[in-house]
Amino acid sequence: MPTPIHGERSHLTLASETTWGVTPGSPVYVHVPVTNYTVTVTRERRNAAAFLGVRERRHGRSLHHQCAGRLDCPLYGWYPSGLSMSLAEYLLGWAFAAPDETELPSKLAEWAEGPNVANVRQNGLRVQAATLSGTAESGTISLELELIGPAEAALASAQTLPANRHRMVDFEFPDVSVTLDESALPIAAFRLRIENSLRPTFLNAATMAHLSAGPRIVSLQLTPIKSADTYSAWQRATTDLEKAGQIVLRGLHNGSGPSGAMTVATLDFPRLAFVNADAPRPLADLYRQPLRFEVLKPDDTDPDLTITWSTA
Repeated sequence: MPTPIHGERSHLTLASETTWGVTPGSPVYVHVPVTNYTVTVTRERRNAAAFLGVRERRHGRSLHHQCAGRLDCPLYGWYPSGLSMSLAEYLLGWAFAAPDETELPSKLAEWAEGPNVANVRQNGLRVQAATLSGTAESGTISLELELIGPAEAALASAQTLPANRHRMVDFEFPDVSVTLDESALPIAAFRLRIENSLRPTFLNAATMAHLSAGPRIVSLQLTPIKSADTYSAWQRATTDLEKAGQIVLRGLHNGSGPSGAMTVATLDFPRLAFVNADAPRPLADLYRQPLRFEVLKPDDTDPDLTITWSTA
């Protein structure tokens, strides 16, 4: 009798592609511990719409196939074997890269089930949207990627799991620092989201021929505790308001990095256009006031968001 597949035996490995949708000759595989992975083949079906004299459908065919779903994981400061960067940099570089490009970086994913029972390889995965967030309640920093790609194929053998995964620990929320116009801002939560507006193009085939990016939309939400009228005054103002901001994230690399003890990501936002200051009023708790911003490109060659990596 076949052994049922158990979730705890599944795992994910990624590799960067040099040509979209094509497995490199010598892929550099990186094991990524995920909390959720839903990328799978989706099928679009076409049904005839004609006067047939009956109400029931009498014809239908599969039209388009693609891969789509989510990859969720914490951020890790660990430097995997074979990489000159941390796993956090590897993933955020994929998620937030190429603000001026229409052809975004792509990766292949190998999802192992069993393992070696129902393994699959998914090529050409690009980031449709990414959400980087953290809360005081969760205590960690999480990354959610919405992915799209053209194809999936069965895979006979899974990649060998590394033996040092116990040294990969999460970035933690208490190690986050935020400044707004160079003034420290204590927060209870933050949420950074980017949307790439990917547009699959199908020609005379069931699989997509192109997967290009459209408008890049970036937003940021910071949630401080309300202790003054400052942000409500922003809300009442009839003029536009812009700030500069910075978020610094820190995570232990446990000796795998080139120096220090922690991997440090510094996210700089030269233009944060104020959108809204929500005003929830809980009866039995402190007031929190989420501040929402549009992340805009400055009037120079700099991008809307810059991430600088270091160790400390």
